[in-house]
Amino acid sequence: MNAEVAIAWTSFSILASMYLAPPVLAGLVAEDLGYSPDQVALLPAVNGFTQVALSMPAGVLLHRVPVSRCIAAGLAIYGCGTAGCALSRSLAQLVALQIFFGIAACLAGPGPLVLLVSTWFDRQKATAVGVLLTAFGAAGVIWPPLLAILGERTGWRCSYASISAATWLVALPVTLLCMRDGPYSTQRQHTFWDTVQTCSSGTTIEVEASAKRGSPAIEEADSLPRAASSVAGWMPWWILSWRVWHLAALSFLGLFITQAFNNFLTLYLNRDCGVPLTTAGFYTSIIFSLNLAGKVLAGFLLDRPDGYRYGLCAMCLFALGCALVPRVTSRDPLLTESGQLPSPNSSNEDGSAYNQLKFSVSHSQLLVFSFVYGLGYGGMFTIIQAIPLALFGSNEGFAKLQGFVLTCQRLGMIAGVAVTGRMRELTGSFDIAFLLLFLLAMLAALHFVYVHPPEKRKCFSSNSIALHRKTSRTDWQEMQNQPEHPVVR
Repeated sequence: MNAEVAIAWTSFSILASMYLAPPVLAGLVAEDLGYSPDQVALLPAVNGFTQVALSMPAGVLLHRVPVSRCIAAGLAIYGCGTAGCALSRSLAQLVALQIFFGIAACLAGPGPLVLLVSTWFDRQKATAVGVLLTAFGAAGVIWPPLLAILGERTGWRCSYASISAATWLVALPVTLLCMRDGPYSTQRQHTFWDTVQTCSSGTTIEVEASAKRGSPAIEEADSLPRAASSVAGWMPWWILSWRVWHLAALSFLGLFITQAFNNFLTLYLNRDCGVPLTTAGFYTSIIFSLNLAGKVLAGFLLDRPDGYRYGLCAMCLFALGCALVPRVTSRDPLLTESGQLPSPNSSNEDGSAYNQLKFSVSHSQLLVFSFVYGLGYGGMFTIIQAIPLALFGSNEGFAKLQGFVLTCQRLGMIAGVAVTGRMRELTGSFDIAFLLLFLLAMLAALHFVYVHPPEKRKCFSSNSIALHRKTSRTDWQEMQNQPEHPVVR
């Protein structure tokens, strides 16, 4: 793998503390500032809404400014934000600093890093993306225990100070000195609206142009009405592509499901299934470990000529994992009148109310679920990051398209937590919410199929995409002079 992947991996592993620190330090922050943990837990929501609002503008900036410079700016902003957290004295200050975190995520988060890595690879882009995304899993192993130890011994401000030090002393210097954009930029040989304007009769013309040094490029124009060309002056080329909207739906659903599980799975296993908290944490760690393996494996398989089949298998495995969530099939009548499980600390007259609850969840169920869902989770996450590169990575304005897709992903993250939590409050359990997640996972697999129509299902990978329907720019110009334009085969 290129050294740039290692540099991006290092930066991402430090920036990932943005997502990992709040759950670990929320209790300490609440106790120190005199707020409830629920109020402090809302801080990441400010970060999330900031990312939703700025994803599209960040995509425009990434299209005009070298990606490596944007990443360096994002890391500098993150370093300032974490230093500010270490000095903050009120919840209002922490809320304002979450806006800094949101800006940093838009400039130096997974989207820009994936875009940077793609400029260094003509082949095996999906493999490179899979390796890059393992940084988040590695950060999940390192940061939470480190921040917890520092927080308990020296205070939560010292924890944020350590993140700031890692950003300023490691991530930012490495980025400024070593990171640079690669030779395979996202420039195209012609624009989408060139295609639209030649389709005077609504005929679909698909063109693929080989970029410099064999860089694969794919160009598509869905069947559009004649009036479509009239909006060429103000509408992005991809906005009328139904394939892009299927991709947006896939991204939204994927993050909706995974974020819901990330936030509520441990709570469900502990409170609804009666699994001890330490055991629930153990199975969660298994899921994230297999998540790392799933990302690397999916990236490798997606780069094969028959990568579409492997991608569909990964989506089906993800849906199967959602279906295998352990269900409580029998409960002890010691449930409270409201239908809620008693607290693990509650007791009846003999001091064993919670322990007397009868459940049918076994370790074998948990192990099968952790294995299947962990691999499927990793594969699905790599897919939603690799598909835009494989299908549209060589098109002009790809950074803007990626900003749109990232907006859908972040909306999915916010909606997943909000909807799942609300359903749990209304029904008293996660049963219906998790059933919904399984149905949405099947719908996501269907969107994956529609992203790849039959004629493209054999050319998902970047290795084979350049071999499919190649047409030179000279041929394209000749077609513009013809009165009729049949479909290019």
